[in-house]
Amino acid sequence: MPRLNTLMMVTQLGHFKLWYAGAVQNWPLANYELAQIRANIVDARKLYPNKSESNMSTMTPPADDLDDAIKAKDSAKFVKAFAKLTATCNSCHEATGVGFIKIRDPRLSPIETSPFSDESFSGK
Repeated sequence: MPRLNTLMMVTQLGHFKLWYAGAVQNWPLANYELAQIRANIVDARKLYPNKSESNMSTMTPPADDLDDAIKAKDSAKFVKAFAKLTATCNSCHEATGVGFIKIRDPRLSPIETSPFSDESFSGK
């Protein structure tokens, strides 16, 4: 059984890829990464039903906003929704005692610093 922190690490990596997909307007990739994040949240709830950390129901509204932005191919809406998702992640971390884990938008070139530097992200 995967550990909860492993699921969250995979989710954090997906958060990075989701951000970059939105930045380059690769909407199919953004849609895919959002679906992966949602699946990780569902898995966490199923695998750890008695842990407060696995109840990430607060993630649904910002994920829905991101879904709307992706479907509309609206970069401005995506940026706002992504910021809400990130803030919600950090609020959940605070509430569950791991507030030292702070999620943020990437600040360095993701192409040069990413473990995915061999992956093409262009979507236009």
